Amino acid sequence: MALIDEIKACVSCECTTEKSILEQYSRDYSVWSEPRLPTCVLWPRCIKDIQNTVKIANKYKEPIIPVSSEVHFYGSTIPTYGGIIVDLSKMAGIEVDRKTRTVTIEPGVRWNPVQDAVSKEGLRVLNPFLPHSAQSVLTSILERAPPVVWKSEFQDRICSLEVVLPNGNIFRTGSASISKSDVFPIDGVVPYGPGLNWNYLFQGAQGSFGIVTRMKIKAEMKPTLEKLVFYTSSHIEELVNAVYGIGRLLAGYECLILNNLSLACLIADVSENVAKLKSMLPDWTLILCLGGVKYPAEKISYEEEAITELGIDIKPTLPRFLGVDKKMLELLKKAWSGEPYWKFRYKGRSQDIFFICSLNELPNFLDILFETVVEHGYSSSDLGIYVQPLEYGRAAHCEITFHYNSERADEISKIRNLVRDVCDRLGRNGAFFNRPYGPMADVAYGFNASYTSLLMRIKDLFDPNNIMNPGKLFFR
Repeated sequence: MALIDEIKACVSCECTTEKSILEQYSRDYSVWSEPRLPTCVLWPRCIKDIQNTVKIANKYKEPIIPVSSEVHFYGSTIPTYGGIIVDLSKMAGIEVDRKTRTVTIEPGVRWNPVQDAVSKEGLRVLNPFLPHSAQSVLTSILERAPPVVWKSEFQDRICSLEVVLPNGNIFRTGSASISKSDVFPIDGVVPYGPGLNWNYLFQGAQGSFGIVTRMKIKAEMKPTLEKLVFYTSSHIEELVNAVYGIGRLLAGYECLILNNLSLACLIADVSENVAKLKSMLPDWTLILCLGGVKYPAEKISYEEEAITELGIDIKPTLPRFLGVDKKMLELLKKAWSGEPYWKFRYKGRSQDIFFICSLNELPNFLDILFETVVEHGYSSSDLGIYVQPLEYGRAAHCEITFHYNSERADEISKIRNLVRDVCDRLGRNGAFFNRPYGPMADVAYGFNASYTSLLMRIKDLFDPNNIMNPGKLFFR
C-alpha cells in the first residue's frame, strides 16, 4: 500500500499494520460506538514525525486520529472512517517551573506521575475527579474535565499550547509563541502571551483541529494542612443552597456532591460491598476540603465557624463511616489506580454523560433524568451522580453514570437508547453539553446546536481536507 510505504519511508518512529494491534484501537468502553479498524498505528517520539505524517495524510486524504490515553470511554478515538492512529503515549516529558508555578507536559503524561513531579517542588496540579490512571493529563484538560478545586482562577488551567495543524505547520499559543529571553522572562510575566488567547480553540474538539504536542498548565502551592468536612441530606436542594452559601465565603479547595451510589463505589473495600454500602449512605453528600498554606489551622477554624454560622451543619466524617475523611482526602489528590475502575465496581461497566447548568436549575434537570429512566424501565437507584460546582458555585458540571452489565446484550441496548433519550430531553430543556461526545454532540437545541455548528465551521477553515479525526463533531 503506497500510503503505508510512504509513512515508513518518511518517519523514524515505529509503524504497524498488525491486525491484533489495530483491533486494540478499534473499540472502547462507549455504548454508542461501533468498532472500526484503523489503517495503521504509529508511535511518534518527536514533532517532526507528526508533521511528516500529517502531510502524507493530506496527500492521500487519509484520516488521522490522535490518541494520548490508554483507556477511552466516549468513542472519540475510534476511527470513524478508518485512518492513521497517531499514538502519542511515548511522548511523556514533564518540565516543572516552581517560580512561575507552571508545568509543561507532553501528551503521554499521566496524572499520578505529574502529581509526583510537581509535589517535589511543593506544588500540585488540579486534577479532575478520580480519572483513570491511564488517562492523559493533556487530553483530560483539552476535553474540559473540570478540576475538583472550585477556585475561579483555576477553571482555565492552560497557559500555552504547541499544536501541529492539519496542514502540518506548527502553531504555538501564549508564551510558547514568544522567543525566549534571559533579559525578559516572558513566561513569568504574561504566561498567556500577548494578543489573542487561542487556547480555547483547541478545547473540546477531540483532536479535529490539530494535534497538541505540548501544553503548559498552572500549578498551585500544595496546602500544608487540610481537613475534609461533610454535609448530607435526602434533598439535593439543601446541598445546592449550601454550595451557594459556602461559595459566597470563597471557602475551601475541593468541593463536590456525590449521590450514595457514586460514594459507595469509592469507599467500598471490595466491589461486592458496593450495593450494601449504598443502602447505608445518605442520599446526597457534599464534600468540602478546607486547608491552607500559611497559618492553615487558623484558616480552617474560621472557615468552619463561618460555614456553621450560615446554618450548614458540617461534620468531620460520616456517621457509621469513621475514617472516610482520610480515605476521601487521599482519593481527591490522584488518579484511580486500582482495578476495576471505580465506575465499573457496581455492575462491571458504565456509561457517562455530562452537562453544564446553573446550580439552581440542577434539581429540575435531575427530575427530568429520573422521569426518563423510569420510562425506559431503568432503576434510578442504579444511577451514579457527581456534581462539580464551578467557580465557587457560579455554575455546575453534572455527570451522570449509567451502570450496566456488559455481558447482557439487552442491558447494552437499553443503556444505548436511554442515553440518547436523556441527552435529547436534557438538551431540549436547556442543559449545555460542552464536550460533544456521541449523542451529546447531536443535541439540536439552543446552545448545543449553535456550539456544534460553530465547531464544524471552524473545522472547515482549519482542516479543508477533513483529515483530522473526521466524524467526531456530530453523531449519527
